[in-house]
Parts: sequence; structure tokens; C-alpha cells
Amino acid sequence: LAAAQEGSLRLADVPLPPPGAVCSARTASARKKAVRAALLRWHPDKFDLSKFTTEDRDAVADAVADVTRRVVKEKKRLAR
Repeated sequence: LAAAQEGSLRLADVPLPPPGAVCSARTASARKKAVRAALLRWHPDKFDLSKFTTEDRDAVADAVADVTRRVVKEKKRLAR
């Protein structure tokens, strides 16, 4: 995604994780590391929406926000 030209990507080009697949690590330590990495990867500020077609920008922003919400939910669950 990083090397893509401006306006050339579509929503289908984003490797969105399926629901429930945010973190599959076995140990608590590994899960926390995986959640942190997912937060860094899926943070909405990290996505350069200019690389996506104008038709897909809103959908990409919504999809990334959804993944971020799921990761934050997982982080809160692990904090208990």
C-alpha cells in the first residue's frame, strides 16, 4: 500500500482482518504485543486516503475505523 500511486487503490486492496481475527496469540504477553501492533497498523491517521480512488475513500475510512474499534475493544478486554 505504501508504494501505491495517488488515487490508484480501491477498498478491495486493503487486507482487512476478518471480525474476531484481531489477535490470535496464545499467551497474554503475545496478545498484548499483537494488539499494540494492530493499533499502530490500523490507526486512522496512518492511512493516506489520497492513495485511494475518490469513490472508495469514505468506505476505506469507515473500514479502518471499524478495525480500530475492534482492536480497542480487544485491548480493553485484555486489560481486565
